[in-house]
Amino acid sequence: LHFLGLPDLYSTSGTGVGDYDLMANSWGVDGSQRYPPILSAWSKIQLGWIEPIIITKKGDYTLRQSYQFPEVYKIESGYAPNEYLLIENRQPGSFDTLHQLGGLAIWHIDENASMIGNEGYPGQLGWPANNKHYSVALLQADGRYDLEKGNNYGDYGDLFRNYFGVDFLFPSENHPTLGPFPNTDSYAQGVLTRTNHFISGISTPGLEMTFSILPSSPCQPDEVHFELTLLTDGKGNEVSWTLTETYGNELALSGDLHNSYSQYEVDECLPAKCYTFTIIDSGNDGVCCDHGFGGYSVRLNGQKLASGNEFSSQDETDLECIAVPPTMMPTRTPTKPTQSPTLHPLAQPSVGPSASPSLEPSQEPTGMCGTQNSLLEITLEG
Repeated sequence: LHFLGLPDLYSTSGTGVGDYDLMANSWGVDGSQRYPPILSAWSKIQLGWIEPIIITKKGDYTLRQSYQFPEVYKIESGYAPNEYLLIENRQPGSFDTLHQLGGLAIWHIDENASMIGNEGYPGQLGWPANNKHYSVALLQADGRYDLEKGNNYGDYGDLFRNYFGVDFLFPSENHPTLGPFPNTDSYAQGVLTRTNHFISGISTPGLEMTFSILPSSPCQPDEVHFELTLLTDGKGNEVSWTLTETYGNELALSGDLHNSYSQYEVDECLPAKCYTFTIIDSGNDGVCCDHGFGGYSVRLNGQKLASGNEFSSQDETDLECIAVPPTMMPTRTPTKPTQSPTLHPLAQPSVGPSASPSLEPSQEPTGMCGTQNSLLEITLEG
């Protein structure tokens, strides 16, 4: 494919992008040349086969498997010119059928860098100031940087997923040079800079995968971004809510005295701690459905962790303790599950996907509640 303009994506000391692009390993996973890898999202874009969808809004997104569907997301904000992230859904199938486990392939692209002989990784002498990194780099979820170190051409720990893997990609903590790695930081010209992009809630591997994203969070590294969307029913004055620290029960936020058939949105940066969200209805009938249709949705760093509308006197959820956990995977290769992983994501909302999943994020409710359908995603999860 050189005559079409694609460059080599292998390297000298490292293995480039390995089994994730034909331009790095034409022999394939088993070396037989019967299963050469399909082209990566970046290569397909260069050939004009895909027009990436640029993510600019927070929300939930869906991707179908890339060996059959031309779908890929692109994140540009916060990066240097010609630097960006690409997200595609790589699954065993077609010429990728020998891959062990599927998941999201998250690519860090820096078109101003070179490829061959430019492998770089945390712990390398002089990194990151030496400006060593592949121009097309697969962010390996296990954090081992095997493709840069030349240890292999790819393994089960490379892709992001909920099943036996890592289901998030966050910015660095505290200081960019301290990691953890990989992350969503920029590294153009050898300078690490936080972009504050949070990718979370990555689903189990399947022909469709979902994930949430909070681009360019306004919060500091030691804070968590809290979002509440509340839509009241015809008894809004009966509804109140609290957000308390799980350990210590100190009140962080609260709300009451709501109007009926009204939408409320709370958007706050809070200390990165463990929180419990409680919504209370003094009428003991929730916010649905005797007096209209209401609902609520709670997100931390872009990931939806609580939602609903049908409950009696209260609905309580212990939210995740927000801190960036290590991304190292277990050392042993997982055994195959007794049942194949579901081919459908643990979707939120819990209705089946349409024949052609939308490439736009789900929207939180934006107006008065008139019908049950106007609640969008949050009524569907009651």
